[in-house]
Amino acid sequence: MIPVRNSPETRVNRRVRELPPAPGEDNIAWLRRSGFTSGIVLLGGCDLVHFRLRVAQSHARQDLVPSYWSLVGILRRKGDDFSILSAPLDHPDASLVPRNNGVLEEPLARYANPERYPNIAAFTFPVRSSEIRRGIERVRGQRSATDLPDLIVQWLAFVWGAGRTPNPLLDQHGIPCAAFVTAAYGIAGLDLTPGLASTANCPEAIWQSARWWHPFYAAHLPLGDDMDAHGGDALEGDLGADDPAPLAGDGPPANGSLADSAPADDSPAEGDGPLDADTQAPRGAYGLRQRAAAVTWGIDT
Repeated sequence: MIPVRNSPETRVNRRVRELPPAPGEDNIAWLRRSGFTSGIVLLGGCDLVHFRLRVAQSHARQDLVPSYWSLVGILRRKGDDFSILSAPLDHPDASLVPRNNGVLEEPLARYANPERYPNIAAFTFPVRSSEIRRGIERVRGQRSATDLPDLIVQWLAFVWGAGRTPNPLLDQHGIPCAAFVTAAYGIAGLDLTPGLASTANCPEAIWQSARWWHPFYAAHLPLGDDMDAHGGDALEGDLGADDPAPLAGDGPPANGSLADSAPADDSPAEGDGPLDADTQAPRGAYGLRQRAAAVTWGIDT
């Protein structure tokens, strides 16, 4: 296993709620229904490469079962469309990897197919959007910040079974997409993986952070000396001039939205404690179509 610290919290973050996908709903439609338009998006694929990534992350779990997730990226909305910034292994143009440090922005529609990417989640963390943009540009333009091409090569060798390549996580080499996201957020002043005692960043660690390390984030809101949580630069996920709709769970319940899964009086769920209305704990939604990792895409049966 890789070195992992257990969260002192015994209650799961109730601001992260399951939003089951509707029949026939693709991942773009699910994301629109969730209400999230920025932050972090997690995806779990079921082709061979994504299967091997999910299994590799079992070493980041106490129960040693495969992760739900194989890709993580930073979500952007452009008009009515979404894009994702990440460092995927299947880069469509290898010649751009050195120039952009392996970072790629592409339409989220690439990952819309629920048969190929059955699992999806979206989260926001307490960090300022302008700081995230600064972190993205620094990682993309400065390879010394984190060498993503080096990680991409190591992970391609592993997922392809080249030679005797071991699981890179066991040597503290993070999955490239997670290394990118955690580096960008780290530059913005937020530790996305407080449960890791190493550099073995992976989508699973970010998932566990959102669900179990919420007191850590509630106590570490990155504010300037002359700013508060409701002034100055918008926090990630806050409403802006181009984002008039409330985030899921914050406004009146909407038909089929995440708000439907909240208790009608916002009372704590069984086993939960009281919810601080001003908490800066991560909030999110997730939908799982494939809980057990399996290769169900791209195989000749």
